[in-house]
Amino acid sequence: MKKHISEITDINRLQILMEKFTYATGISTAILDVDGNIQVVSGWQDICTKFHRINPETCKNCLASDTNLANNLIDGKKYNVYNCLNGLVDVAVPIIINREHIANLFVGQFLSQEPDLDYFRKQATKYGFDEQEYLAALSKVPILSDQEVKSKMVFLSELAELICDIGINKLELIELASNFEKEVELRTKDYHDAQIATLNMMQDVENARKEIEASNKNLEKAMLNLERSNRELEQFAYVASHDLQEPLRMISSYTQLLERRYKDKLDNDAKDFMHFAVDGAIRMQRLINDLLEFSRVTTRGKPFTKLDLSTVLGFSISNLQNKIEETNTLITNDELPFALGDEIQISRVFQNLIANAIKFKGAEAPRIHISSQQEGDKVVISVKDNGIGIEQKYFDRIFTIFQRLHSKEEYPGTGIGLAICKRIIERHDGKIWVESELGVGTTFIFTLNK
Repeated sequence: MKKHISEITDINRLQILMEKFTYATGISTAILDVDGNIQVVSGWQDICTKFHRINPETCKNCLASDTNLANNLIDGKKYNVYNCLNGLVDVAVPIIINREHIANLFVGQFLSQEPDLDYFRKQATKYGFDEQEYLAALSKVPILSDQEVKSKMVFLSELAELICDIGINKLELIELASNFEKEVELRTKDYHDAQIATLNMMQDVENARKEIEASNKNLEKAMLNLERSNRELEQFAYVASHDLQEPLRMISSYTQLLERRYKDKLDNDAKDFMHFAVDGAIRMQRLINDLLEFSRVTTRGKPFTKLDLSTVLGFSISNLQNKIEETNTLITNDELPFALGDEIQISRVFQNLIANAIKFKGAEAPRIHISSQQEGDKVVISVKDNGIGIEQKYFDRIFTIFQRLHSKEEYPGTGIGLAICKRIIERHDGKIWVESELGVGTTFIFTLNK
């Protein structure tokens, strides 16, 4: 006989654990039985509780999201992601005990990218919401990257599996209790035998209770480990920021000190060199700060703005000026258009692709050309070189982190540059790919939104 989730799990303890998860991550959660009845709820966003779930029309969208998530949980699928008609993102993880689907763990009410404010303003007008209050509630909704969603869903899938284990133990306990009652009925005629059976059964029940308590402790320990990991990550970010920037501050400070102390003894070229050194240190400090911020929030980065791609390209070329001069590299470009993006990250893409073109040069001096074209609502950027080229069978592999086609002795590097490019472009809702002919050259192509 199919059991209800409340019969085989401790709902109150699950409520406490879900509240801890929400406190640690800022993400809303709920557990619903298969009939759609809420059993546990934690941290629901104001935009849902004060607007979407109250208005009859938007509430239908919420129910449609709940139904879609529940109906599309297929065998072997860890979780299901659904973009709600109200503009938010929801995720469901199945809770299956003894091969029976008894409930769903819902995580949601977040955004996968910066919200389209015009869309939500139209929502407010359409459904009669106070626009200012509605947008204020929207601003509290967390924004998660695909990687953040995946990492948290892995944890929640494991949590669902642990709930299943607890449920199985509880079912065994229920079965033991049922057997106990039958045993008592069969042995009522023989008090002595019934007493022995009762003592044995009580021991089994106590063992089962201890197993459940141990499972609950493991669940609480997992939550504490998650909170500790978050704190350690913050501490690492602080230490890395200080240790990386301190040498740059020293270079900048001592270069400026040399300039002031020996100002009268330096010619104009030397003074220019001093300025270049200081400017280079400052640019590197800025780059470290932005990359550190990027690493702490994975792919969220900075809000997108309208970028002049020609200007962004100029910044990238400036960062590579020494390498360009050393290799006698010639870089040309068409007049590039404007596009939406994060300036630091798009500059990083240009810089990585140009640096690769210089590194993997052929017999002739590197020749690099950056061009663009527009296709619908997309800007297509191409970075073409005359380098050694890439075999077609490696076209996908080169975008995988730490994958190298050559030894470190031949070409130094970590093998992460193109993986970073791919991650950045995907965050910008774009694509990146490569076209190449061995011994002739390579063209990297990526798209951005206008």
